[in-house]
Amino acid sequence: MVDGPMSDTEIVEVIAISGLDKALAYKVPAQFRNSLQVGSLVSIPLRRRTELGIVARFGTNQEIPIIKLKSVIEVVQPHPVLPLDLMQLFHWAKNYYASNAETILEAIIPATIRKGMQAKTRRYLSIKKVPTDESWVALKRRAPKQAALLDYIQKLDKPVARADVLKQLKISSSVCDCLVRNGFLKDEALEEDRIAYGDELGRAETVVESLVYNLTEEQLQCVDSISSSLEKDKFKVHLLHGVTGSGKTEVYLQAIEKVVAEKGGVVFLVPEVALAPQTVGRVRSRLEARGVRTVVWHSHLSEGERYDAWKALASGAANVVVGARSAVFAPVNNLKLV
Repeated sequence: MVDGPMSDTEIVEVIAISGLDKALAYKVPAQFRNSLQVGSLVSIPLRRRTELGIVARFGTNQEIPIIKLKSVIEVVQPHPVLPLDLMQLFHWAKNYYASNAETILEAIIPATIRKGMQAKTRRYLSIKKVPTDESWVALKRRAPKQAALLDYIQKLDKPVARADVLKQLKISSSVCDCLVRNGFLKDEALEEDRIAYGDELGRAETVVESLVYNLTEEQLQCVDSISSSLEKDKFKVHLLHGVTGSGKTEVYLQAIEKVVAEKGGVVFLVPEVALAPQTVGRVRSRLEARGVRTVVWHSHLSEGERYDAWKALASGAANVVVGARSAVFAPVNNLKLV
C-alpha cells in the first residue's frame, strides 16, 4: 500500500515502545481517523497488554487480512510527538547507534509525554446573562448569597478563578452552581501554562533591550555570514570564537531574530542546566516584545513544566527553545537554526 492520508485504507503501522523492534499493523477506529497523523503517540493492544507506540505510516505492505487486525485504542497526545524531522532523526539514530527502537524513542519522547499528561486547567467564572431589575430584586430577597456573587463578578468585568472567588466571599459551590444552571454565570475550564523561569529567577537575568543595536565590525561580519547561510536554506556550520564579553550572544540573538521573523524555529543550547536561567532571561527580554514565545527544555523541569513546553512547541505556540543537550529532541516546528 502507498503512504499518505487515509482514503480507502483504515490501517496504520505502529512502532511499539516495548522492546518489539518492528512495526505492526493496526486498524483505525472511525473516531480517530481525523486526529491521527504520522508521528502520533497511540496506545495499542500487544499480546495481552496495552502498550504505547508511534504511528510510522498510513497503510501497510504486510500481508494480513484486515479482519484479523486489532484496533488502535487511543490517541494519547493531541499533537504528533515525532514530526517529520524527528521521525527522520529517529531512523538515523537507530541505524547509526545500532540500537533498538525503544531506547531511541524513550530518549526522544519525554516520560511525561509518554504518560499521557494533559494541560493544567483552572475553572473560571464570568457573566453570561445580566438579570433584569425585577430579577435582581427577587434574587436579593430570595438568595442573597447568589446576588452577592453575581454582583461581585459583574463589577470585575472579567473572568475570575472560581476557587478564589468562592473562598474570598465564603460562598459554597452549590450557590455558584445554581447561578450557572440558571444561565447567569458561565463556568469554563481554561488552560494555564506552567512557565519555567517565569519568576524572579528568570527575570534576574533580563536585560533591558533597545530596538537599535550598534554592532562592531567583527559582529557585523558574523551576522552577515550567518544571514547568507540562512537565505540559502542549506545546512552550514559557523564557529564563533571570542573571549567572554566580546558580543557572541548578540550575534546569536541577531540570527535568532532573523529566523523568527520568517516563522522559523530555533534551538538555543546551553552547556549546562545552571546556565539556562540567564540565557532564557536574555532571549525572552529580546523576543517577547516581538510576540515570540520562548520555552525552556532540560531534565530539571517539573513534569508539568516539561509538558507545557512540549505542547507549546508541538502546537506551534512557541518556536524558540532554550535548553541543555536533550533540547535537540524538542519538537520545534520549521527548525532553521541551532
